[in-house]
This record gives sequence, structure tokens and C-alpha cells, in this order.
Amino acid sequence: MFLAPFKSLRLRSQITWLFIALIFLTTLAIMASIWLRTAEYSHNIIERRVESAQRVLNQYLTAREQLLITAARVLTADFGFKQAVATSDANTIVSALNNHGRRIKADVMMLLDTEGVLNHLSVRDNTKKDVFQEALDGLPLRLDNSQFLVVNKNVYQVLVLPIKAPRLIAYSVIGFKLDMHALSDLQELTGLDISLIEQDDVLITSLDSPQKASIFWNSRKAEKSKIEREIEHPLYRHRVIDFGEKTGLSALLTASLQQENEDYYRLLYSVVFIAVITLLIALISIRLLAKGITIPLSNLVMLTKQVAKGEFSHIEGNAPKAQEFRELEQAFFNMGQEISERESEIIYQAKHDLLTGLLNRHTLQKELDSSVHESEHLVLIGIDIKSFKQLNDTMGPRVGDEILISLASRLNELVESHVSYHKSYANAARISNDFFLLVVTLSQIDEVDVYCQTVRQKLIKSYEIDSMIINFDLYCGVVIDTDNADQGETLLRRVEIAVNAAKDEYTAIRYYETGEDEAYLERISIIENLKDTLASDNGSMFMTFQPKLNLKTEKIDKVEALIRWVNEDGDFVNPELFIDLAEKSGLIVDLTQWVVRNVVRQIADWNEAGYLMKVAINLSAQDIQHDGFIEFILDTIASYSVSASQITLELTERDLMENESQAINRLANLKMVGFEVSIDDYGIGQSSLSKLKDLPANELKIDKGFIMTLEQSDADQVIVKSTIELGHKLGMRVVAEGVENQMSLDILRSFGCDHAQGFYLSKPLKADAFINWLSNYEAHS
Repeated sequence: MFLAPFKSLRLRSQITWLFIALIFLTTLAIMASIWLRTAEYSHNIIERRVESAQRVLNQYLTAREQLLITAARVLTADFGFKQAVATSDANTIVSALNNHGRRIKADVMMLLDTEGVLNHLSVRDNTKKDVFQEALDGLPLRLDNSQFLVVNKNVYQVLVLPIKAPRLIAYSVIGFKLDMHALSDLQELTGLDISLIEQDDVLITSLDSPQKASIFWNSRKAEKSKIEREIEHPLYRHRVIDFGEKTGLSALLTASLQQENEDYYRLLYSVVFIAVITLLIALISIRLLAKGITIPLSNLVMLTKQVAKGEFSHIEGNAPKAQEFRELEQAFFNMGQEISERESEIIYQAKHDLLTGLLNRHTLQKELDSSVHESEHLVLIGIDIKSFKQLNDTMGPRVGDEILISLASRLNELVESHVSYHKSYANAARISNDFFLLVVTLSQIDEVDVYCQTVRQKLIKSYEIDSMIINFDLYCGVVIDTDNADQGETLLRRVEIAVNAAKDEYTAIRYYETGEDEAYLERISIIENLKDTLASDNGSMFMTFQPKLNLKTEKIDKVEALIRWVNEDGDFVNPELFIDLAEKSGLIVDLTQWVVRNVVRQIADWNEAGYLMKVAINLSAQDIQHDGFIEFILDTIASYSVSASQITLELTERDLMENESQAINRLANLKMVGFEVSIDDYGIGQSSLSKLKDLPANELKIDKGFIMTLEQSDADQVIVKSTIELGHKLGMRVVAEGVENQMSLDILRSFGCDHAQGFYLSKPLKADAFINWLSNYEAHS
């Protein structure tokens, strides 16, 4: 916001103001540096002056003290004086005090009795004896060094010495007055003003007036920081020397900074003068320099506008300019040419598949949205290479890419041939990895089948890549838009549905059938609803449990956990449908984890209620391949204090065959920690005796297709009996699912089957209903 007005100025003005600001800031920085350094230097000088003054004052007072000591010892040692004191000869005493005082130039001479009472006084002024006596009352009779005595606002440095003959008979007091003459001598020696202050009262000062000394003293006494005092009195620095709490006397040393300030301001004025001269010279130079920059830049702005409009012709300006600007103009022109080339390349890459050069899905969809073909039928032929992943893995990605490029080349030939021969629309695109699309218009609907056969035959002919002859088959899905009414997105979705159906049905050419799109959208809706249900866990999804009868003990000791779902419309969703969709959409891991959590929680509740039941949980290939599955199921049973031996993990052989070694290793690890493993739907699909012996399974579960009509089929009975015997010989228990009648149950019992499961015993029940059923079964068994 602060720079907004500056940014709106022309470049020449910006350069001018920029240099002015730089010079101004530089001057400020120099002045600030000078001020800081000067202030620091002055502070150090003043501190040294004040410390020196304090030492001089102390030395001065010490020297006077020595003089007092010498004079006092001479007086107290005089025999005649001591005799006069002893005999109370007043005339002699007064004469001695006066004579001795004149010799040493003392300002006061006193004689005190042993109680400190003033008997005799010799003083230069007319101060009365009782005034001195009042001052002496507060003076301790210290004999070691001098003291200060304040009498009528006069300050005396006094020394007290005893008079002995030989016992103590009196005290002599000798003192010098600290008058204006003494302060002047000290000021001359120290260079500082000195003020003597007693209890906030200025007694004597070398300053201009006592009022100034009082102001300085009160400022020092107030609770102010050092910075506040320096702001209040910037031209002075002070230091206080206390002469003892009992006397209340202090000395205020005051140093003046006036001379230093005058020196600083002289230096400051010089810097400002130089800065102004520099600024004027810089302004003239800047204007000349800015003119030489802004004119060529204006030409460059015009050139940039030309480039923006797509006009890349280079027009040389007539105005003289520096070599750098001429090179910059040429660089702008070259940049324009490169932008034009790169723009064309980017547009091409945005519309085409980079590997094959065909249109991409997005571009083809836009063409389908905008295309109008009157009196013609729009035909979309989706082409998917059969087992391309295995082909790519076997021969390597480079050969795989060459296959895709060769197929795209043949599609381009078909497009060119169709446009040339039929004089109608044709185009080709690569939709995904090995999924291509050929779009043509045909005038007659009965031409479609023949044309599709022709296209397929041309595309499956042998390919020669790296001196290798490669053959592969194709799945083709066909969509016919007879009235050109469908949007591109709809057409692409339908052709994908047709191709996927061709792969599922192993059909070479599969036409889209009316209603398949709606079924596809319904599956998408189921997937979205399933995702929301797992996220919200709103109770519409729940577990049921189908009992397994132990044919040897006639007890119910196992159940199979089966998930059920009622959607938001209250409709029952076929579990085979939504579980299959969960596997295809990548939701199966989340779904299985939901099942595991709920089943383990139910087992814990049953354990607490006294129902010790083993529960089978169905897993998919994606579950067992998921890196976090083992850790998840172990953490879950640990959190509910459920034993791993109470859980059986059911997988089909088909699930185990996907990444077989990894699945077997993980199941073996789970078996080692106590989980049981069951092979579900045995006997259909990819059942293999060679694989069965290597599986870490505890249980074999015969598919219900062999059990539901067991009593009616001798062949089924042979298969079931041999499977039970095989399972037992391999150390596995055998479970038969799909028991629908008593005869089948009796046959299984006679074959030695371990467990039976089916609607004849019970349908899958919710947990509470199962417990009620179990209680009723046990009561009647």
C-alpha cells in the first residue's frame, strides 16, 4: 500500500526518487552513525572526567585531613596547652587556640570536655558558640579520620583528637571551611562543577546558581531511568558522592557537555552540506541516465505489445541506444519466434497423445460434442489389446511402446482411407494405456458390422518389431449413435462399457446394449453410497452370523460373519454386488477393516457373556496383499482382548493365486500367531492339488455347488467324499456349505465331514437373533 503511489510513477521518476531516497537514507545512516559514535565517545570522556574529578576531590580532602592531623597533634602535644587545659586556664587556652589557628590557617578551633561539651571556641566569623554546640551534638567523636560539620550552612572538614595528661582530659577539634574559594580551586583542577548539599538543601555550589544545583539534585533523586535523566538534561552528566548518612552531606559533581555538543553540530552541518551538494549533482546525473534508459525501454514496450499480438517482425528503432538495448531488442524478437513455436507445440501436446500422435481423450470428446453429421450414423469402435500387460512385461516397455505406435499407425491409415473413400468424418484417439478409439461416420446402418470386422482384421495382422513377428488379439466394443444426440462423455462411457463387456465375455466384437449405461451409472452410485456409508458408519451396514454345526459333537461352535447393507432408500443391496464393486473400486480394504472391527467387538461381547464362539471372516486378495493388514488385525484383537484362535480367515484359491508367494508367507505368519486359515469355495475356479499341499490352511470349505443337491447327484457325492478324505489326509478340517435338507446333512455326516453350514440349519442372523436361536437349538438338541 505504501509503495502503490511510487509504482504508478513513470520509470524516469521512479529512478530519480529512488536515488534521492538512497542518498537521503545514506545521509541519515551517516548522521546516525556519527551521533551514536560521538555520543559513545562523549559518554566515555565524561565518565573519565567525572571519575578523575572524584579522585581529585578525594585527594584534596585527604590532603587537608593530613594537615589537620599534623596540626592537631602539635597542639595536643604542647605541654603548656595541656597544663592550661588541666588547670582550666581560660586565657591561656583561648590564646593557644587563636595562635595555633592562625599558624595553620584553620577556620575553626574548639576545645571540648570529655562529654563533648564545647568549652572554648576560636572561629573566623562571628558564629555563636551555641550554634556550634548544636552542630557538635550530632557529631560522633571519631578519632581515626576527618569528618564533616555543617554549621549555619557552612561546611567544615574537622578532625577530633584527644588531649591526655596522661589520662583523657579533653578533645581538641580543628577544621577547615569548604568555602567558595575551595570549590573554585577544585573546579579549576577537575573541570567539573561541585555542589555541596545537605538533606536536599544546597549549601554551596560552583554552578551559576543554587537553583540549578537544586534542579539537578532533585532530578537525580527522583525515580527516573538514566535515559530519562539524559533526555531531561541532555547537556549535563552528574555523579553523587555521599559523605555519610549521619551528616546527610553529599557532593554533586556536574559535567557540562556543551562543548561536545557544539563540536557535534559543527560536524553535522558539514555532513548535511556535503549531502545537499551530492544530491544536486546526483539529480542532474540521474536525469541524464534515466533519459538514456527510458527511451529505449519505451521502444521495447512497443516491441513487447507487437509480440503479444503475434506480430514477430523486428523493426529497428532510429533513436541511438546502448549496445545492451540493441541486444535486448533482438532477444525480444527471438523470444517471440520461440514463443510462437512453443505455443504451437504446447497446443499440439495438449490435444494429442505424446507417444502415438493420436488425439487424446479430452480432444476427441470435445470433437464429439461439437460434431454434427446429418444423414449419417456416428460409429465408435473401442479397441483394447488382449493381455497387453503380460506382453509388455515379457518383451519390455520399449517393445510395448512400439506395439502401441504401430497400432496407432494402422489406425491413422484407416482414418485416411475412410476419409478418402467415403468422403466422410473419421478420427482416432488413444484413450488410455492400451485402449484406442476409432470414430467414423457411415451412411447405412447395415455397413457397421462389416466395417468393424474389416477394422479388426486389419489391426490383428502380424506386427514386425525389432525383426520379431508379434501377434496379439483385440477386444472391440462398438457404439452406434444413430441420431447424433448423445454427448461425447456419454459416448465414451458407453464404448468403455462395451469393451469391458467384450473382455468379460471373451467376445471379439461386442456392441453396446441399451440400458448398460444406466446399469453402469447405478454401479457408480452404489460405490459412492458405499464410500459414504463407510465414512459415516450410520448403522445401515451391519453383520450377520450363520451357524456351523460340528457334525461330531452336534454342537454349534463356529459361525461365519456375513456383511449386509440396507441403502439410504431402505433397499437391501446384494452383498455379492457391492463386495464385487468394492474390490473393483479399491474400497475392499476399508470394507474388510470395518468388518474386522465389528466382528472382533462382537466376539469380545460374546466372551464376556459366556458364549465362546469361533468366527470366520472372509478376506479378498487385496486385503492379504495390503501392507498394513497384519498389523491392523493384530492391533484390533489386542484392543478387545480377543484370542487369535477365535478367528478363522477365509480366502478363495483365486485370491491366493494373486501374488501367491506373498499371500502364502503372510498367511503362514498369521497362522503362527494363532489365526486359522480356511480355503473357501474349494472345487471350483482354480482349485489345484499341487497348490493345495503348499497352502498354510487349517480348513477346507467345499463349495455349495456340490452340496445343495448332494442327495440327488452320485457324481457330487463322489467328489465330496473324496475331497473330505483328501482334506483329512492333508491334516485339514472340512466344512460343507449350502446344506439345504436333512438328507444332505446325513450324507455329510456319513462321509466324516467336520462342519456343516446352510439355510437348512439357519439363515444368517444378527447377533442378538443368533444368541436366541442358539439357546433354542441347545434346548432342543
